[in-house]
Amino acid sequence: MAKKDKKFEGIDLSRKKKKVFDVDLNIKVAAESGDIIYGKNQVLKHLRQNKVEMIIVANNSPYELMS
Repeated sequence: MAKKDKKFEGIDLSRKKKKVFDVDLNIKVAAESGDIIYGKNQVLKHLRQNKVEMIIVANNSPYELMS
């Protein structure tokens, strides 16, 4: 009996679980570790020192802060 020619095209990426950025989970992890800073001045200070991994800006923050 002859073997069938099967072509291997790699991994089916449509079946892989995709990583989704979950803000709530990241806030929970940061709160448990205690690495949260509040306030405009502290955030700007940490930004200048490149100590920031993630910033969450509130909807009602001043426009000057985000620009």
